[in-house]
Amino acid sequence: MNLHESNKVSMYDKVIALYNQEQARFSIHKRVPIVMGRIIAARAEIGNCEAILSAGTGGKTKVKTATRDDISEQAVIIFGDLFEYADDKNDLELKSFADQNDSRINGLNEVAHRNLMEALDKKLDALSASLDDTEITQEVRTNFKTSLQSFIQKSGVAGTARTDVTSARERMTKQFQNIDHDLDVLDGLMRRFKRSDADLHARYTSARVIIDRGGAPGGDGVDDVPPDNPPAPPVQ
Repeated sequence: MNLHESNKVSMYDKVIALYNQEQARFSIHKRVPIVMGRIIAARAEIGNCEAILSAGTGGKTKVKTATRDDISEQAVIIFGDLFEYADDKNDLELKSFADQNDSRINGLNEVAHRNLMEALDKKLDALSASLDDTEITQEVRTNFKTSLQSFIQKSGVAGTARTDVTSARERMTKQFQNIDHDLDVLDGLMRRFKRSDADLHARYTSARVIIDRGGAPGGDGVDDVPPDNPPAPPVQ
């Protein structure tokens, strides 16, 4: 949520607080509770979206990176032993495959890295009968396979989190638009209170002012006031 949006949310909360405090007086006009109900629901959805945006992908990405680091560390050691095995067997194709190092593996993009790890696992399965007398024991191969399964399981987590964040941002923007539209409608409904309940009208007008809490130099602290323009259609 950016600063302008945060300032608007503060205004929304003031209007909602005033409505909750003076609901009986507002309810004299039958449409006011209907409009306020939509505003309150949309404000709650903004809060839900903000929680998702605040969480972001950071924690999930750390889990994913830790898993990649773990399997890469194992792979570098296995590739070294496999290279030595291929050299002893004069297996040029296997030797070429096993010719890997830290920088080469860590420099791979996500897809290429996963493909290489899966290819190594398949190669170890194919050679399993002849590797028990090497440093690539059954225990080493089993540990690598377990790490690979964990890596595959978690490899999509950060991508999912990014999708969640994008969706939350879109939903939040929509709710801001919907609240702004409904407040425009409410401004029109509140005009009848100007004579019948001047105190409530004045308090509502005050609550509707957006305070610029960014403290822009030379500013008067007021970012916006209730508009007189006719409301735009709501976002569907």
